[in-house]
Amino acid sequence: MQKTSSYVHLPVSLDPEFPIRAPKGDYLHSPLAYPECMHYHDALELGLCRRGSGIFYIGGGIHSFSAGDVSVIAPGVAHIAQSAGDDMSGWQFIDLVPADLLGPDCGALLAEAGRFSGILHPDSGVPDLVRRLIDAYLADRPFSRERVVWLTGLIMAELAARSAPKDAPSYESVSEVSAAVVYISMHYDEQLTVEQLAALCSRSVTSFRRCFERATGKAPFEYLYEVRVKAAVNLLRGSSMPASEIAGRVGYPTLSSFNRHFRRITGLTPSAMRKSAD
Repeated sequence: MQKTSSYVHLPVSLDPEFPIRAPKGDYLHSPLAYPECMHYHDALELGLCRRGSGIFYIGGGIHSFSAGDVSVIAPGVAHIAQSAGDDMSGWQFIDLVPADLLGPDCGALLAEAGRFSGILHPDSGVPDLVRRLIDAYLADRPFSRERVVWLTGLIMAELAARSAPKDAPSYESVSEVSAAVVYISMHYDEQLTVEQLAALCSRSVTSFRRCFERATGKAPFEYLYEVRVKAAVNLLRGSSMPASEIAGRVGYPTLSSFNRHFRRITGLTPSAMRKSAD
């Protein structure tokens, strides 16, 4: 199996006088159900999910998302978003360099905020701040720039309060196993082997296991099970499909193994998860 190109740098071009932009403005970006590669930027990327659901692979983490959530991607952190099946999600993204917007006096705050990458839900309050930031940037009104700077400061303070633990996996190492991460995102419903995944990364099985755990904090199959369960969560919340059918769709040959992994990873049974979404 040949190694695929699965990790790329996508430069972000920003005006040094006001380093922030919304690439598509009022138009929504829709991630594919089958993403092609992980990529990273040299600016902070904030995303507001306006519709749909899916899975966001951020560094070594796996995150379910749905409408109203916000993605936070620190500079240099590889990521891909994957819409759930035919339910194409729609996002507004905004790129910025907080240090240049807020100035040198905020260095300690920004250093702490920069350690967070992930998904934040509406109850955190951050999605509302990001929505207001995008609206302020796109608005042609007096003091819009001042509002952008003020809202950026509030968002950074919220992110600093949620920064990653000191012993979190190194996101820089995800480049070594990105081919396996992308392959899992496209084929998690199939019966995969560690040998397949190691070959994609041009590594021995032993080396691959070591690199994968360093990048994600999980063994390859634990990572695969979490992807399957997060995909199942989207189906439970967004459809009336019975759990037995969902189990097959996300790669479990038996309902018992699906239920066992689902409860271990989420702390809930599939039926309890479905009720919590009602």
